[in-house]
Amino acid sequence: MSGDAVAGAGGDAEALQAFVRLFDCGQFFASHEILEARWLVTRDPFQRGLIILAAAFVQRDRGNRRGLTRHLLKARRYLLAHLPHCQGLDVQGLLLEFDARLAQLAQQPNGAWVTAPQLQPLLLQ
Repeated sequence: MSGDAVAGAGGDAEALQAFVRLFDCGQFFASHEILEARWLVTRDPFQRGLIILAAAFVQRDRGNRRGLTRHLLKARRYLLAHLPHCQGLDVQGLLLEFDARLAQLAQQPNGAWVTAPQLQPLLLQ
């Protein structure tokens, strides 16, 4: 999908909705791609943090525990600047989800079982 297709599809709110829908269905690479296409237009650091979050779970699915951990930490750093919420997403709640997953990773030698957070409940209405 081209950046123009996403940019023309309504902007940040629609891109975020599509990202959340795909991410929550476990389609991490597709969610990454949809938001990255928008990010190429906006260069928004908030969107970049979400892209890195999706990449973290792509790494998990590839069995790369180190990649999962590194991407979660990097996404967390990007999103910290957007507390308590940004573009209709509860960033504070998402960071709590990050912390829970990072704690699980610290306690377990295998990160493949770490579940992705559900983002739909973190959308502000």
